[in-house]
Amino acid sequence: MPRLQAKSFERPDDVRTMPLVRFETVELDDSQIGHCFFEPGWRWSTSIAPLLGIDSCPFRHVGYTIQGGMHVVMDDGAELDIGPNDVFDIPPGHDKWVVGELPMVTIEWGGSGRAMGEAMKEAPGRALATVVFTDIVDSTRHVRELGDAAWRDQLARHNARMRESVNMFRGREVKSTGDGLLLLFETPTRAVRCVLAMVAASRELDIEIRAGIHHRRGRARRRRRPRHRGAPGGARRGGGRAQRDPGDDNDT
Repeated sequence: MPRLQAKSFERPDDVRTMPLVRFETVELDDSQIGHCFFEPGWRWSTSIAPLLGIDSCPFRHVGYTIQGGMHVVMDDGAELDIGPNDVFDIPPGHDKWVVGELPMVTIEWGGSGRAMGEAMKEAPGRALATVVFTDIVDSTRHVRELGDAAWRDQLARHNARMRESVNMFRGREVKSTGDGLLLLFETPTRAVRCVLAMVAASRELDIEIRAGIHHRRGRARRRRRPRHRGAPGGARRGGGRAQRDPGDDNDT
């Protein structure tokens, strides 16, 4: 349940400093807000990528620019310049760097700072393909009880919470199915932890979800449709546990 509260970046809950960048974060229950400073010369692919052992940033960034500028290049070639007073949404799969002589100062929310913390705890290793399917239990009943407009608003809030969890555990959204998501993770551990976080977040909105996890050995491939077409397993009221396909490898 949300509660009235306030925190100051003068006393952040966490501070992370790396070459040419500093992250200050405060937590408001399940929400995390970051105050980020990027010095001139900072670039993701040269400053952060070597620490994580991956080629492009796997995190989604939603925020507001206070000062400075940044150029973003997506894996698919799309580009964007971000400047002062811009509100931005940068999907996973990108490189970015500071432009100009001023530091880039931003406020970010949506869990990207927490996701970075999780990533820094993991040593680079072999990539795995773990697919997650989710859907909402009794979505038709929700529409009938709430009405179309109210359900659309509730679904939008639900999807926003789900995507915060996906971002936190470095997942990649392949597509939305309307009342569910198709996701890709590099490790089964991240997939399971993400599903458990999604189940908890959904219940705060009085929504139950099902989730199925399919894991296979091999290298995770971007933008390629997963081969698994089975029906989702269950994460139901009471246990809140993700069910793993019994034929899958267990590398958790």
